[in-house]
Amino acid sequence: MPTANWNLPALSSTYSSFVSELNTKLDDLVMGMDLATNPLNLPAGAIQWKGGSNKWQKWSGTAWANLSENYAINVATATTWTNARTIAITGDLTYSTSINGSANVTGVATLSTVNAAVGTYGSTTVVPVITVNAKGLITNVSSASLASMATQAASAVAITGGTLAGITSLNIPTGAGSTSEGLVQWDTVNDKLTVGTGAATKTFVDLDSTQSLSGKLFVTQVAGNSSLLPATTEFVTTANNLKANLASPSFTGTPVAPTPPILDNTTKIATTAYVNSNALMLQANIGSSINLDTMTSNGVFHQPTDANATVLLNYPVALAGKLEVYVNATINAIYQYYHVANTTDIYVRAKLGAGAFTSWSRLAKTTDNVTSATTAVNATNAVNATNAVNATNAVNATTSTTQTVGNATTSIATTAFVATALTTIKTKPGSGGGNDDIFIENSRIVTTNYTLSPGKSASSVGPIAVNSGVAITIPVGAKWVIL
Repeated sequence: MPTANWNLPALSSTYSSFVSELNTKLDDLVMGMDLATNPLNLPAGAIQWKGGSNKWQKWSGTAWANLSENYAINVATATTWTNARTIAITGDLTYSTSINGSANVTGVATLSTVNAAVGTYGSTTVVPVITVNAKGLITNVSSASLASMATQAASAVAITGGTLAGITSLNIPTGAGSTSEGLVQWDTVNDKLTVGTGAATKTFVDLDSTQSLSGKLFVTQVAGNSSLLPATTEFVTTANNLKANLASPSFTGTPVAPTPPILDNTTKIATTAYVNSNALMLQANIGSSINLDTMTSNGVFHQPTDANATVLLNYPVALAGKLEVYVNATINAIYQYYHVANTTDIYVRAKLGAGAFTSWSRLAKTTDNVTSATTAVNATNAVNATNAVNATNAVNATTSTTQTVGNATTSIATTAFVATALTTIKTKPGSGGGNDDIFIENSRIVTTNYTLSPGKSASSVGPIAVNSGVAITIPVGAKWVIL
């Protein structure tokens, strides 16, 4: 069989020779390269099976070299080794067995006897004494009594933990107080128990007498610890720093205080609830279906829409306006004042106890044809705001967080809160001679810049003059009506 030229086929090969050149190479591969003559241009690293010698060979580029001396092992019928072998262990552990490769082998190893003292050792009063050789083997075990050990070598007995059962007494060395490190000794000169530090002698606490802890250091406990452990100066200082001073304290967070009775005029702390119960605060607008008979809490309420002010809902007139409600809890009385928007008309009514409200009565005006307005409406006692909030004594030089106006809780009311709240207090609707509450007065010259509060409108009785350089700012949607 011809051998192939492994440089062919090439790009220059003709069509008729291309197939035969390729088939020749395939024939060489099918024969495992076991050819009578070597192929031409065979690449280095090619592998062949040499049937004549039963060997795999590798082509170096110039010659074939054996991959193994001989692979002619008949593994299909091998069952045992030609020669059996013995596996043995000697020394403190002995073992020996024969193996021929036909199966796994097992055997029993023997541990040499190095200790003839076989048995159980130790008890509540006896401890075992164990002898161990360099290989870690126990070569001997004996017993020793704890009492005899203490007697034979009292200075060498060290107890590092646990308990010793059966010991009714322990002899402590006596002397003048040794400085030997760790030595506990009864000082017979000063009658006290001492322990040596290596350089000095420390004295144990004598529970039968008063002890001086001067200069002693203790572990500082975690803040909030309320046990019987000693409190260090650091612990006390940390705890004190969490408290407010008794004189002019500065509070943080939201401190609270009891709310004094209404109209209380003492140095008690005025909470925001107290301020709100004594002062008229601007509240939310009156809804479209709210009956004024249900408006029984202190406050100033606006009704911005004529359509919502109906007689069926107990409005004095079907016009928008401002409702002021005063509650006198002492006599269980409620007073309502309704100021009609864009007019000077003011209506008033009241109720006492569980009874119904009186009919609305309009306050007399100078344009009314009346001879006496003395009895029209006597609102002198409607709300006595003199004692509503005594801000001078509310909090004496004590600071706290200023709450938002409208807050009605037990939070502390600062003087800033009280001052803001006082601006909304309405003492009575008007003034006049004697007990007359007829005239509501306002200044007619604006001397300082002013901006209407958000969401609010304002009214004044003119004529009004504005000084040069003074600006009045009216937010979008708000109105300033001059009557």
